[in-house]
Amino acid sequence: MEKQNLLIIDASNLEEKWYKFTIQTILNLVKKDCFFAFSLNDVNMDRKSVISLYHKPNIVPVISSSYDSKYRQILKSVCKNQILLKPSAVLNDEESYNVLLNKINSDEVRLYGES
Repeated sequence: MEKQNLLIIDASNLEEKWYKFTIQTILNLVKKDCFFAFSLNDVNMDRKSVISLYHKPNIVPVISSSYDSKYRQILKSVCKNQILLKPSAVLNDEESYNVLLNKINSDEVRLYGES
């Protein structure tokens, strides 16, 4: 792993029971600065892993997640930057967040966070 400039691991064929273990193992092995991009769902990580991912100084998480993810509140609190698309349905979330999302047209995105 240390000699590669780019490493892509396709875990899409893994059985669901191995997702969390595989991701955690990869995160523990990475020692250099890197970006870690993946699609977060309700199966491939747990709450503790999501939070710890954002506290690893050498890893910059790039996460794709749906608005109805059970980790939505955690991501809103730990993500420094977000790219927001118009949701397909009204969310059961704080009103100010819904107002922000509902102002997004279907052909645009909003960037939110630190510069």
